[in-house]
Amino acid sequence: MFKDRFAQLIGPAHYVTYVMYLTNLYHAFCPFRHPAAPLMRRLFIPRGGVVLDIGANVGRCTALAAKAVGKSGRVYSFEPVPMVLRVLRAMVRLRGFRQITVVETALADHQGTTTMHIPLQDGWKPLVPIAHLGGAPASDVLPLTIAVQRLDDFCVAAGIEQIDFIKCDTEGSEFAVFSGGLACLARHLPIVVCEVYQKYLARQQVEPDAVFGIFTGLGYDCYLIHGNGTLTPVQAYASQGEYLFAHPARLGAAALQPFLARLSP
Repeated sequence: MFKDRFAQLIGPAHYVTYVMYLTNLYHAFCPFRHPAAPLMRRLFIPRGGVVLDIGANVGRCTALAAKAVGKSGRVYSFEPVPMVLRVLRAMVRLRGFRQITVVETALADHQGTTTMHIPLQDGWKPLVPIAHLGGAPASDVLPLTIAVQRLDDFCVAAGIEQIDFIKCDTEGSEFAVFSGGLACLARHLPIVVCEVYQKYLARQQVEPDAVFGIFTGLGYDCYLIHGNGTLTPVQAYASQGEYLFAHPARLGAAALQPFLARLSP
């Protein structure tokens, strides 16, 4: 492939530093293509609201949220990996998003440091979008020491008094993220869109229903998000994919009725 030959020509380190940076910066300006993106803009994120983008990567969801909340709102964008953190910060600066706060940390159920594993394609190319915590480290991964903290502790330190929406995509650390944010969830009842994959959660020895138990224990309703943006109510984990957790006090079932998928009789 051309990319491989070019990487051999300039060296893998230069390829990662320059070519991957520019490629990722281009992607940072592309639309956030997520099945729930239209609902985020129309229903989930209020003008002047507060959004947490947990596992922000290059910031496409962050950018969508920033435009949705407007200049009077606030977006906290959590990303611990330096090579995409650089892209995220550049995107925020170039687009003039003063309502975004970039936070160089991962969220977990404890405070301190831990090791993130970044899979390497062909032994050298870092696949940052699938970087993860936990699991047995393979020989073809780049280990990276990162800072972690609890969401509850972060909100107290930052003086956050409002959370309207959370997007969480952490490749299997979702239970730890929300376990460390129980007080915030109970107090603010934010709408949450979260990836839940059994094979990813297994890295942390966690079953998917443990994630659901956090939300159902707080009285949330749960929905599976389909690829076309429609929703199906569920009581527990149904299949790998994206899920919506919405508390009736924040977003009632009637508001979601037009978006429910038609079920076969």
